[in-house]
Amino acid sequence: MAQEEPGVAEFYSGLIAELYEPLAGGIGSSDRFIRFVRKGGEPALEVGCGTGLPMLDLLAAGLEVEGLDASADMLSQCRSRA
Repeated sequence: MAQEEPGVAEFYSGLIAELYEPLAGGIGSSDRFIRFVRKGGEPALEVGCGTGLPMLDLLAAGLEVEGLDASADMLSQCRSRA
C-alpha cells in the first residue's frame, strides 16, 4: 500500500513551526502591508498567516485584521507572539 505524502499543514508542524521564522529570516518591514491595508480598507484577512508576520504588525498599527492558517502549530506560534 502506498504511503500518502504529507500535506502542507502537516509539513508546517512541530519543529518546522518552531524554527520557521528564524530560518526564513522574517519578512523585513511590514510598512508596505500596513500601507496596502490602509489604502484598500479594513478589515483585512491574511490567509496563511503562519507565525503572525506581518499580521501582528498590522494589529499593532491599529488595523483590523484576522488571520487563518491550515497548520495548528503555526497558529500556536502566532498566538504565543500576540
